[in-house]
Amino acid sequence: MGLKVEFPHSKIGLPDLPETYFHITPVNCNFTLLLQNAGRSLEKVCISQFQLPIQPDFAVTGHSAQVLKS
Repeated sequence: MGLKVEFPHSKIGLPDLPETYFHITPVNCNFTLLLQNAGRSLEKVCISQFQLPIQPDFAVTGHSAQVLKS
């Protein structure tokens, strides 16, 4: 399981993938919550989440956001 992403300007290649492509593997996170149900008793809920570790390559500061509004 995973995702193939193309970085067209990359000068790095990996074996078994086309040039400029990279494989991104999802990260699994498991956690447990104690929730109070309608009957006021505590109920244990287990949650499992898969997420791709991707971050944007830009940021918007408060000052630049104000400029974009006008």
